[in-house]
Amino acid sequence: MKATSKRPRLKDRRRTALLIRVLLVVVLVFAIVGGLIYAAHRPELSITTVQVAGTSAAKNDDIRAVVESDISGSYAYIIPRNTELTLPRASIRENLLATFPDLKTVTLSVSNVRILVVTIAGRSSVAEWCGKEPYTGNADCYDMDENGFLFYKSEQAQVRRYTGPLEGEPLGATFLRGDFARLNDLVDHIAQVLDGHIRSIHVAANRDVFADVAGIGELRFVKSTDPTDLLTNIKSVFDSAQFKSEGVLEYADFRFGGKALLKFKK
Repeated sequence: MKATSKRPRLKDRRRTALLIRVLLVVVLVFAIVGGLIYAAHRPELSITTVQVAGTSAAKNDDIRAVVESDISGSYAYIIPRNTELTLPRASIRENLLATFPDLKTVTLSVSNVRILVVTIAGRSSVAEWCGKEPYTGNADCYDMDENGFLFYKSEQAQVRRYTGPLEGEPLGATFLRGDFARLNDLVDHIAQVLDGHIRSIHVAANRDVFADVAGIGELRFVKSTDPTDLLTNIKSVFDSAQFKSEGVLEYADFRFGGKALLKFKK
């Protein structure tokens, strides 16, 4: 009888202890949250200035306006966004990169508690994309970075122009979807072999490439061809006595394996 009478009291004590621990945890959580909310609303902890550092084609005032909009307001109408602990960093970066395609990187840091420093790095143009059809001088052109990403409507023609298929709107699209760097590097090597300037390159829908070499003529090759074999064939043809004696070249076609088809202007 004694054993059965003690069990309920032991259970009651354990239940009471558990309830006390739960209550303490709840009080502690509310105290932490309340403290954070109180601290977040302290004027001396609020970010009041946005500074933009770095260079790009985008205007600093436009970048600042996007950031200031992102840090305005609050979470659930309770916690403000404009403190170092509550900054929506990922959202700010995503919005800036989406709004300004010419931005390559965005870094955020807080200085002296109240200053948000937005450090940006712009993309560098290595060539232009000037439409889906061979360039005639009338198409709008867009600057491309080393990966073929179109980030800015060009105001002045660059040294090298590309044309060819592109999905969607030009600004923010990627030419050749990851193959541009390889092709542009190959074009650089061809220019070195020929000691000439390649001013325009058209990539057809079937990935045939037509490169206009200033003062020489047009080269035709397949984009997926082995670079070493192509460069060897080009050098061999253009160093040959036949090429030097025939006159003005119209085009040299290297799309047929190790063979080259040459056509000279009459």
